[in-house]
Amino acid sequence: MRTLHARAEAQTKATGRVCRIDSFKNAALKEFGLTGRQFNALEMQLEGKRDSVREGRKLNIEDLRDRIGRLDSAILGLQESLAKGRYSKDRTQRRLLTHKQRKVVLFTIHQKSRRRAILQLRLTDLISQEASHQVSMCFGSRRLFHAQFRLEDRGYASHEEWLAAWRAARDNQFVVLGSKGEMAGCQGCVAKAALDGSLSLRIRLPSALVGQHGTHAEVHGVRFAYGHDQVLDALRRNELRRVCESQARAEANAKGEKFSEKNVEGGIALTWQFVRDSEGWQVFVAVEAVQLEITSSRAAGRVAVDVNADHLAVAETDHFGNCIKAFSVPCRTRGLSTNQAGAVIGDAVKAVIAHVASVRKPLVLERLDFRAKKRSLGKDNPAYARMLSSFAYGRIRTLFEARALDAGIEVLSVNPAYTSVIGRIKYSVPLGITTHEAAAVAIARRSQQVRERAPQPGKTLLVPVKGGVTAWTSPAWTKPQHRAHPWRRIAREPVRPCERALVREDPAVRVSGRKRLLTLAGETALPSVRA
Repeated sequence: MRTLHARAEAQTKATGRVCRIDSFKNAALKEFGLTGRQFNALEMQLEGKRDSVREGRKLNIEDLRDRIGRLDSAILGLQESLAKGRYSKDRTQRRLLTHKQRKVVLFTIHQKSRRRAILQLRLTDLISQEASHQVSMCFGSRRLFHAQFRLEDRGYASHEEWLAAWRAARDNQFVVLGSKGEMAGCQGCVAKAALDGSLSLRIRLPSALVGQHGTHAEVHGVRFAYGHDQVLDALRRNELRRVCESQARAEANAKGEKFSEKNVEGGIALTWQFVRDSEGWQVFVAVEAVQLEITSSRAAGRVAVDVNADHLAVAETDHFGNCIKAFSVPCRTRGLSTNQAGAVIGDAVKAVIAHVASVRKPLVLERLDFRAKKRSLGKDNPAYARMLSSFAYGRIRTLFEARALDAGIEVLSVNPAYTSVIGRIKYSVPLGITTHEAAAVAIARRSQQVRERAPQPGKTLLVPVKGGVTAWTSPAWTKPQHRAHPWRRIAREPVRPCERALVREDPAVRVSGRKRLLTLAGETALPSVRA
């Protein structure tokens, strides 16, 4: 793989055009003693790595440009403050700079300028690589490559020990490409099920190793901890296809007609990957998931999920769009490792899917993209930046879709614009639910194409705030676009607690159930929201 990548890069540099790996197929088959299918597996794996580098480079260029722009703004602001002799983070208080503060500002400008120069060099290098279509890859990881310069710190006694580990890391895996038209879904690695349910693999070796190890290598007793039943089902389907193909071929020969494999359906491709680590070889298989019959019904209603930084807010509606149940599932991943966060997310998603499967309603998720927000973390306060950095929305959505596929549940997506505002204004207090659960109600109703009417200007409602609820008046529509987009106008009007209208829970009154008695300035009793 490394040799093919080096040849492709040399050809790209010489011609100035992107060179595909398949252009070296005939020469590689003779030089390395590979079969055509083995070369195709190498090509698929290598082209995937090269495409990943290209897409990642585009994101890095965009990120670097954004960071350089923010540094330019910060440097310009500091230079203006230095020129005017006034500087303060609080815009309402512009104090005169002391001599010590001027030195601090100058030092900050110097350091930010250095950082900008470093980022500019990186950006220039990436742009030149993008223009010349070059793809830089380090087989074995850059971290292990740089370990040779600090052997003792990395735990290596000598350069020879590091070199052995380096070579092992560069040659620790291979892929056997499958096809639905081949025997058992993959002619290079034929799997057969034993009586005890385990798998036996018969792997076709490269021609260069036939004289030393024979044509095939066999592995017995393979069993997958997850998805083993799907693999066995794929093997059964492939065996059925093989029988049907034999019958169709015999019938075509009897009639003197030409047989075509396209007329036989039902095969499933199995692609095998073998990875060697410190404990031995691991076997992975990629098999097409069999689409289960969708058992959820859109006519029954929806179950919507509002994903938040520390929990999942869930709301269920009936076929009219009325909320009939709302609850929250803890899902806090801040400060956890990748594996710990995955376990927490998995438990939360499992609990939600169990409820969705019991009611047999479609699952509704938001269409969110946090890439732009995460690139601009430096603009936000540290607490919000830490929250956003640990927010694993993409991981949560992927797990929801996978679990829903296994349970036969349809997954729908909606634009979440203003759903938090709609839920807070219209549903939180009347239904006695949290603002996040109310947002989930708005998401479910939007999926059902229910129109959300905005309150008329001047209308007073009770909306939740920190510590209770408060009286809020809908803002006036002073421009034509306010009538066309009323929720946009409401979203730009902040809701502030009013001391005279603040609703707080009366500690002397304790009523079980969802609704409680509250006092409005000690005069009126009103239903409360749930804490």
